[in-house]
Amino acid sequence: MRNVALLLLLTLACTSCYVYRPYENQLEGQLTEVPLAKQDKELELFFAGESMPEKDYLRLGMLKEARTSYNTNLKSLLDRLKTKAEEMGADAIIIMGAGDTERVHSVGEDNTYSVPSENMWGLAIRYLDNLQFEENVLSHLEVTGLDANTKSANGVIDIAPDGSLDAPVSDKWMQYVYNHSLEYLMESEQDWRFTKVQIGTPSNLYDIIRVQSQGVATKAKVRISYDRYEWPTDLRITYLNQRQVNENMVLVYDDQNRIVERRWKEYGGKNMVVTRSYDAAGLVTREDYSMQRGDSEIARYLSVDYHYFTEEDLMQLLEKEQVVRVGS
Repeated sequence: MRNVALLLLLTLACTSCYVYRPYENQLEGQLTEVPLAKQDKELELFFAGESMPEKDYLRLGMLKEARTSYNTNLKSLLDRLKTKAEEMGADAIIIMGAGDTERVHSVGEDNTYSVPSENMWGLAIRYLDNLQFEENVLSHLEVTGLDANTKSANGVIDIAPDGSLDAPVSDKWMQYVYNHSLEYLMESEQDWRFTKVQIGTPSNLYDIIRVQSQGVATKAKVRISYDRYEWPTDLRITYLNQRQVNENMVLVYDDQNRIVERRWKEYGGKNMVVTRSYDAAGLVTREDYSMQRGDSEIARYLSVDYHYFTEEDLMQLLEKEQVVRVGS
């Protein structure tokens, strides 16, 4: 019996020792803000000093890979570069160079050893005659205050092509449209870390714990529960804007598995309800925030209209990019 109790204590101790991992930064080394559609085709390869593209192209991003190895395996490095280039939506890679380095490590005063490393770097490019933009990319949110306390909140929150929301100026934006948005709590990757925790039965039930840090302090923390179909069901928020809170945001779905409502209670007893609207294509068009204080009637508080990049918007972004004209 004692051994069983000890095993249980060890299990509980281990489940509380989460190892948080950073989200992979898909935009690391990226040189363009234009959201381009990914492609399913073999990448072309060029080697600087030997061969170069013969068509005009857009610089997408710098690529670099390294591996510790005592055996030469440049193909492994090249495969990693290809994977990164494909994520950027590249047509080709220009290999700029490859080489070996050594790192010297010391153990004590007299014991040193070296670890060899292989490196390869290059440039991911997209041909101008093959520009296919990502569809349905958010460009900005338009906020409208609906009562006397939120009229000053009217304005626009810009969204970068990678999905990051600009930090808002208005307190009303910060508290609701920013800190309580699903874009921030579930989708943003900037400065967030996460861990996946298996829970309960059946074995495919799990939670995702997300933590955003500012220096050594916790800026935001949310635990997202998923059902057996991998749909998020509720968000337990314990930190927001470096403040400790205790909020449980429940997600409500329609018969098309679309989130149509979010509900939570704030400190002080305010009940918040957010309803979501969609267009015929299934894109989110609007969110309406309503608040209930105490025993008063629930009243609309804010509305947020969702706007998406048009092809004209993306072409304007393209005009600011690093386009290489072959032969010019």
